This record gives sequence, C-alpha cells and structure tokens, in this order.
Amino acid sequence: MRDQVTILTSAFNALQHGGWLELQDPTMPLLCIDDTMENTALQEWMRLICIAGEKLRRSWLNSRNYKRWMEDIGFINIKEEHFPWPVSPWPKGKKQKLVALWIQQDFLDGLQGFSLALLTKAFG
Repeated sequence: MRDQVTILTSAFNALQHGGWLELQDPTMPLLCIDDTMENTALQEWMRLICIAGEKLRRSWLNSRNYKRWMEDIGFINIKEEHFPWPVSPWPKGKKQKLVALWIQQDFLDGLQGFSLALLTKAFG
C-alpha cells in the first residue's frame, strides 16, 4: 500500500478498543537548530529528495499530516511530539553522543538505498 491514509485506516480498523498506534518519522526537510546546514550538500539532497518524492507521488512530507489524517479516520487522544535528534557527534553528554553516532550511521547506511532509485526515476 502506497497511500498513508489507507495504511492508517487499515491500522485503525485492525485495532481493538483501547489499542494504540505509534508512528515515528522525521519531518522533512530536516531542520537544524542553527545555520550549520545552510548551503551544504545535505541541504541540497533534502531539497531534491523532497521534490523527487512529490514528482513521483511518494511524498517525503507526509509526517506533517499524520495528526490530521488520524483525526479524520477516528483516532482519539492523539499526541504529537517533535524533538531534535542529533545526527553527528556534536551534542554534549555521553549518551547523546552515542545516540548521535547510531543515528548518523543508520542515515549513512541507508542514504544510497533511499536516494538512488528515487532521484534516478525523478530526474533521470
């Protein structure tokens, strides 16, 4: 299923009374707490990946709609949280540095896989 509303509706219909659904997705394009990402290759990649997704009807911007879609479907007590995730070892604290290294490695491991086909199909 490619349509997120269909997926959410299916999940809603499969839940028993009192059940819950948790979604975790980044808000795209990724944001930075300062200006260190300005005019970087990462910022350009995000711009292109978002355009490519829209062009191929595989939006990378869907997470901003989750709450509204869930309300429309009938979910109740929806809690939406936004929080920064470090993606390089810049944060203070041993635990935050470790989390940042894991997230950075996950991102780097997946970069080719979630870029190559999408960018090639959208832009040739």
